[in-house]
Amino acid sequence: MSKVGKQARRCTAEAIVHHSFLEHRLQSRQGGPAEQEVREEDQQRINTFNKLNTRLHELQAGVKAKKVVVISAWSEVQQTKGCMLVNMVCRANTDTC
Repeated sequence: MSKVGKQARRCTAEAIVHHSFLEHRLQSRQGGPAEQEVREEDQQRINTFNKLNTRLHELQAGVKAKKVVVISAWSEVQQTKGCMLVNMVCRANTDTC
């Protein structure tokens, strides 16, 4: 399992735990039952949200990784341009290089 997948699952699990905690506090204040059945429709929505949320985190991590690659490549291009410029100047001024 990739690091991104683990992180996304951890974030999703934390969100579910946090939601459950808030729901429990609200029910206890209202004097309602601590446990409540989840309707199938609601469970499907929760599952869909979790899948999309996980995918979002994976895509965000992918974009971040691609940015690092692009920045690295850009840096190499800039260094190459600098070397090319120095070489052109040296060729023009063969006395100094």
